[in-house]
Order: sequence, then structure tokens, then C-alpha cells
Amino acid sequence: MKKLVLLFGAATMLLASNCKKTPDQPKDDNPIVVPPDEYAALTPTQQQESFVTDITATWCGPCGANGIPFFNELVSSKAGLVNGLSVHTDVNQGPYFDKLANQDAVALRNMLAPTTRYIPTFTEGTTMYGYDENNPQNNYYDGLTNATNNRVAKNDAMAAVALSQTIEGKTLTVKTKSKFFTAGAGTYTIALYVVEDDVIERQNVNGKGYVASFKHMHLLRGAITPSVSGETLATGDVAANHEVKKTYTYTLDDKINPANAYVVAVIYQMNGSRVVNVVNSNSSK
Repeated sequence: MKKLVLLFGAATMLLASNCKKTPDQPKDDNPIVVPPDEYAALTPTQQQESFVTDITATWCGPCGANGIPFFNELVSSKAGLVNGLSVHTDVNQGPYFDKLANQDAVALRNMLAPTTRYIPTFTEGTTMYGYDENNPQNNYYDGLTNATNNRVAKNDAMAAVALSQTIEGKTLTVKTKSKFFTAGAGTYTIALYVVEDDVIERQNVNGKGYVASFKHMHLLRGAITPSVSGETLATGDVAANHEVKKTYTYTLDDKINPANAYVVAVIYQMNGSRVVNVVNSNSSK
């Protein structure tokens, strides 16, 4: 009986100890809050994209009849892989004044196609495609198409950029994440361009004259970065997997419809003011 009483007493003490109230944990008045990664949704890939430009003008009849329709088809035929800019460069006032021209377009033409004499002239990467008076039978449309197809067939890009945009009122905010997949050396820049679709402006079309309700696509409106060649992304020896994240803000001009605006980003390899290589491109569209 004594043994049973002792066991009962021990059980009672154990139960009592288990029923004790756990002391309140001290409250942390300054908890550490880990901010969310605002760039987490941006994922650059090694898909090679093509950056193409159409150097054109509203007074150019062949541009309206052939160049612009061809360029629009080229960009849309591989949606998401071809990033195009319609570059209007005739800023001279006069009877043929091109209302779609701007100084950033002039600077971009001078950078990518400094020796062009005729329009339409196209560029893919650092190569120009246009009328050659020494070889007038040259089909530069096929040349541009082949170059674009060859570019987007590759999945081994040295670097890439992913981007997103938001527009509140006239304020455009762009987030970018650039990544170098393989090591490199040199000076690399990133350039951001504001582009607008569905711009109605007259266009000369061979056989029709000026068409008042002509719809212009991929229209370069200006550079977000300080210059059309961009700002420095990396320089010197660049290690594989190096990443650069940045946010840009830009105030849209009153003539730009925010609903039709988007951004094209291009990574260049530069030697001074000269483009050595168009490494890759992407669009927020």
C-alpha cells in the first residue's frame, strides 16, 4: 500500500508540473523585417533576341509602301524575340518636316548606321541593310530577315536583361535585372528606349501620296538612359553570373499615349562611343 501511495504522489506532482503556466515570451519591439525582393519576378534567360531598327521618314514614299509594312511584319512574326524601333531622324523644319522625328533618333542613327545615305535603311545588331548603289540588285530585305532568324535561333547569350514597367499618370517606372551568364571583358552598357505603338500621323506612300490616317508602330520616342548608348552596366573583367538590378523613372511627353507606351532595353558592348556588339535586347511589351 505504501508503494501505491508513493506512486500516486509522484504522478500527482508530475501532473502539477505539466499544468504550470508557461511564462510569456518577451515581446520584440524591433522585429527584423526582411523586405521583399522587388526584382524577384525578373528572370533573364540565355535566349538571344534580335534588336532591329528601321531608319525612315514620313515623307519617304518607298518607306510607306514597302519599308514600314515589311518591318512591322518582321517584328510581329517572331513576337517576343524581335525588338524593333522605328527611327525618324529628319528634324529639319520645312515642307517635308517629319513630326515623328527627335534628337535621340538622330543620335541612334549616327551610332548604328553612321554611313547610311538612303532610306529605308535597317539595322540588325551592328550591320546595316539598305540600298547599295554599287549593288542595286541586292535584296536587303532578305538579308535582314536572315540575320534576324539566325539571331533568335540561339540560346547561348552571353548576357541578357529582363524588365518590367508601370505607368502612373505620366510617370513611367522601369525595373531591370541584367545577368552575365558567361565571363567577359570590356565595357558593357544598358540603354532603355521609350517606344509607342498605334501613332496616327501622315505618311507618304508610293502610288497613293500622303495617307493622313497612317498607323505607325514601334516608334522611338526617346531614351530613358542619359544617352542612346546607355549607361555603364559593367566594365573590365566581368565574372559569370554577375547581376545588376536598377530602377529608372521617366516622365512621358504629353504627345505620348501611356496606354501604347512600352520600353525596349538593349545591352551593348562599347569601345568608346562605338558599338562593338549588340549583346542582347528585350522589351517590356
